[in-house]
Amino acid sequence: MEVTDAPSRAVSGLVLFGGLVTTALALALSSFLSGLFQTSILLFTLWYVLPVGASLVGMVAGTGYAGVSWLRGVRITWATMAAIAGVAALTFVASQVVDYAVQLNSGRAMPAFGAWFDQSTRSISFVNDDGRSATGPVGMLGYGVMIAVMAGFVGGSLTLPGILRAKHYCAACGQYMRTKHVGTLPASVKSRIMLAKSAETKVAYEAEQATAREQGMAVHDHLFTLAQGDDPAAFAETARLVDAGTKPATKLPTRLRVDLAACPSCRAGVLTSQTVTGQGRQQKVEKLAQSPVASANVRALHG
Repeated sequence: MEVTDAPSRAVSGLVLFGGLVTTALALALSSFLSGLFQTSILLFTLWYVLPVGASLVGMVAGTGYAGVSWLRGVRITWATMAAIAGVAALTFVASQVVDYAVQLNSGRAMPAFGAWFDQSTRSISFVNDDGRSATGPVGMLGYGVMIAVMAGFVGGSLTLPGILRAKHYCAACGQYMRTKHVGTLPASVKSRIMLAKSAETKVAYEAEQATAREQGMAVHDHLFTLAQGDDPAAFAETARLVDAGTKPATKLPTRLRVDLAACPSCRAGVLTSQTVTGQGRQQKVEKLAQSPVASANVRALHG
């Protein structure tokens, strides 16, 4: 057990090390920009509540964790996410200590760290675009601000690793799968205004919608059945037919999106689908189905 666990601990440590490097760079860049613009990047918020600045700095910090995980094929687990959160919180606290040390080494008369932190936290204020103070020192509320800022930094650090964790992973080859869009199937007909229509017309329209949904699901289910079968040519041909109808299908109120995640080494894959409704900002996505795909079927489609 000890022998097999050693490489895993080594690569996990490499992920954390990569994150520590980018975290140090992100905090250094934040400090530089804060001095350049004479305002704290970490304390930049929207509506005095949302810690946008800290979240963006955290996202930059998180590139190291995600980058090393992707390049080395290290799977992001919940334990990894917890470790990243802990490291991010500790480095945020450490950044406050570093700020204090920098000011202390500048020759200025400084109180003890606790008193300095309390004073700087209570003196936090927010300003308008014209540079005039909008709040004045917020006092004890400054501790709430600092907690929100730290939460934003930690959350930002987890964003990219979290996205990577959601990707399909080939345990046999130790690397993340690459996802490609197979195609989109129609699951409705075009929207029509029904205000002045008769009840019979509305019933007929609803029947059209139901028929379109059934037809789309029939092709969807056939494709997923072929994905688990041993007829690569049929699977590839059906997938290409789905792809051919993608452009008109994407304009419909409801459609079925199909994607294929495949390992770049062994070509084992996972076929997934989603039900997509609405357009633009009103678009909603719901998971529909997932199925393993044999290597031969993946190769028939993508080579």
